[in-house]
Amino acid sequence: MKIIRQVGKTIFRLYIISILLLVPFIAAGADIIDVGGESTRPGASNVWEGDEIERVVPIIRQLAGGGAAVSIDTRKAGVIETESREDVA
Repeated sequence: MKIIRQVGKTIFRLYIISILLLVPFIAAGADIIDVGGESTRPGASNVWEGDEIERVVPIIRQLAGGGAAVSIDTRKAGVIETESREDVA
């Protein structure tokens, strides 16, 4: 199973770049695209839940709408709840 991680961004051009960067992985048969909107590396700044939702929802909608299997990489319940309502988590 191949798993590709891509961090979503709120800036439109980076959103488009994120999608374009993932297309070859999907075409190559990636089984799951794991989308996260916050870094968990040591020392990284925390991201407010609402900002994380804004970062990942457009990317998840686009990928899931295109038939990709998508998972959400988050530690926040509100992000999970939002993605569950989107019916793509």
